[in-house]
Amino acid sequence: MRKNKILVVTTSFPNSNTDSKGIFVKRLVDELSLIRTEKLTVLHPFTGRESEFKLNYHVKSFRYLPEKLQRRIHGPGGIPSAISENLAFVLFLPLLVVSMILYSIKYSKDAKVIIANWSLSGIVAGVAGKFRRLPVITILRGSDVNSTFFLSKLSLHFAMKLSDRVVFVSNDFFNRAQSNNKKNRLIINGVDAIEFSQPPRKVSNKLKIIFVGNATKNKNLATVLDALYILKRKGIPFALKVIGEGEMLAELKLKAKEASFSECDFLGRVPPNLVAYHFNSSNVYINSSFHEGRSNAIVEAMYSGCLPIVSNIAGNRQLVENNKTGLIFNPSDGEELAEKLMFVWQNPMTFQRIASDAQAFAKKTFLSWNDCAKQYSMLIDELQVD
Repeated sequence: MRKNKILVVTTSFPNSNTDSKGIFVKRLVDELSLIRTEKLTVLHPFTGRESEFKLNYHVKSFRYLPEKLQRRIHGPGGIPSAISENLAFVLFLPLLVVSMILYSIKYSKDAKVIIANWSLSGIVAGVAGKFRRLPVITILRGSDVNSTFFLSKLSLHFAMKLSDRVVFVSNDFFNRAQSNNKKNRLIINGVDAIEFSQPPRKVSNKLKIIFVGNATKNKNLATVLDALYILKRKGIPFALKVIGEGEMLAELKLKAKEASFSECDFLGRVPPNLVAYHFNSSNVYINSSFHEGRSNAIVEAMYSGCLPIVSNIAGNRQLVENNKTGLIFNPSDGEELAEKLMFVWQNPMTFQRIASDAQAFAKKTFLSWNDCAKQYSMLIDELQVD
């Protein structure tokens, strides 16, 4: 029987325009479906409702737990965030893995390749690939490589072992994983360049700050609020938009309320197609993460003309050069972040230069999602030759 299908396995996939979970997976599959002649099928755990998108490929979801519990495990921040919130969720991982393997075997019939997103899906696809004798491509991201959790490390090891090709979306991860290994490839995520392309805004009457990320300990929004408290005491005008959800959101809202931050707007979940609007109406973007891969939000901030102020970690340093394409601070130091923000406020000409240089760097360096998908398409063809 002719093999005419590509199966994409993922632990998260958006089901509506208001859903941002797994949005990068969808953007890649959208473009792949325009390039490849094969039928594409996406398999993911059910997260509350069926897909509302009109797509030219199939999306299959499955249940392995009662709906309410399954939605919690696959909520904002995904499985790693759910486990950090409640370690008992680890007990459900075997059931998830077994269910995904069985469904992957089912839907990989007549396929020519399986593409897995994140290490857990890599294990699943690897087993299904062995059963079907199919090549497997596993795409690894920050939560896979940076986690110190034992099960995450174990998952990463077996996902790489079971895959025929391993794609890293970050230079840092790629170099750490032996870039000379035949299996390993570097394909950086694409960016919606047209949506995120406005001239840098002047810092004329206030700092218009945007923060994009789940409300988790790792994203470290608390340090941003500490810095803004210092700015408030010094009389520097600012406004903060926070886009994202998570288990710490209520706590962080309370902290902002206690500090009398009327300037903070917690937007929660924002439809992906509206995120560009919020970037384009801001002038400063903050990434305060303790751990991060190659952040698409930083790239989108650069494209949109925001000046990025980011934490001093490897994933951020590969995108931002201090005082050239952004500013860098210690993620544990709210006072240093406040100093960076005050510097931006007090030096509008320097702000304009750095924001413009960051935008030029992004436009020169990063590819569209269509170009990104073309690299995956070539990788698929390479596996067929092997």
